Amino acid sequence: MKKILVSGKVEGVVLKSDNPINFLGTVDKKTGIISDENHDLYKKSIKDTVLVFPSGVGSSVGAYTIYSIKSNESAPLAMICKKWILL
Repeated sequence: MKKILVSGKVEGVVLKSDNPINFLGTVDKKTGIISDENHDLYKKSIKDTVLVFPSGVGSSVGAYTIYSIKSNESAPLAMICKKWILL
């Protein structure tokens, strides 16, 4: 079952990860750069990309981090994920 949170159309460069993303501990809120050395997108920026990843990891605080990334104009154009895992 797929769930669309916000529908729309966008064009951009796809940035694909095979690993889950913990937005709170992995993404720099000001730059959008992945800071976790163990992540396959290490040192890559999610800014202005179509971010494709299998799942998010973390608590509801991750949503605040995503909001901060958007507020700092460092967010992806779109995010596509398979599922969200809460800890």
